[in-house]
Amino acid sequence: MLDFRLIDVFLLFLILFPFYFVYKVYFYTSPDEFYYILTAIQIAEGTPITISFESPLLRGGFVPTTTPNTYISKWFIGQSLLMVLFYLIGGYNFLYYTNAVFALIAVIVTYFTILEITKDRICSIFSSLLLGICPPVVFYSRTLLGDLPSMTLVLLSFFLYLKATKEERSLLYAISSIILGFAILVKFTNLLFLIPVLLYQTKTRSRRLFPSYIFYIVLIPFAVSDRIHERIHGLMQRELVDIIYYTRYLIFKGITIIVKVRH
Repeated sequence: MLDFRLIDVFLLFLILFPFYFVYKVYFYTSPDEFYYILTAIQIAEGTPITISFESPLLRGGFVPTTTPNTYISKWFIGQSLLMVLFYLIGGYNFLYYTNAVFALIAVIVTYFTILEITKDRICSIFSSLLLGICPPVVFYSRTLLGDLPSMTLVLLSFFLYLKATKEERSLLYAISSIILGFAILVKFTNLLFLIPVLLYQTKTRSRRLFPSYIFYIVLIPFAVSDRIHERIHGLMQRELVDIIYYTRYLIFKGITIIVKVRH
């Protein structure tokens, strides 16, 4: 008898396939994508990921290296690493399906995560479907920005972490940590995911502590990587400004709604 989960995933694939792959309109949103593409092609073709400029005025989105007049992209390398496989499979044009594939993976992971938590098939289908047709998800599936792969990797890491806590398996903790590490290489602020992990671990109070510690041990190389710290100053400043701005906006809107309701 065919597993109902395979049927559900196949139905989700059929419903969402046109959103991500058939009516494919690509949106070029920022210079970031140019640097992601450039680095991905350099890695895939085995060429150095550094570029030489005679004048520092031409370096744009690059930062200097220890070699004179040699620069490297200042953007996180994670998104480019994810794009390498697509370039190797289908060349340059196939790069533009990177985020579409990750959008579909995010939907499938959401389905299994909700099913793992609620054991409710209908709830799992509708939750994942709502995510799949969410306008920001559809929009970012047609770009090469790192937001969507970042979300997908964090969701997958969380799902595997849930499985690891239930089964007390060191290997699942390690895989979950590696995936979160790659998410951090895409966006450094994904390191904040450790906060809900710590809260969840405190609440569940695992019977065996050592397997859960593997999650943090494996994550250390990603969190302290020199490649990340070279970029913290500029990117963290920009992303923290965005977080502060949207937090203030949500608080203001919340107060406004409460005042209107009371009056």
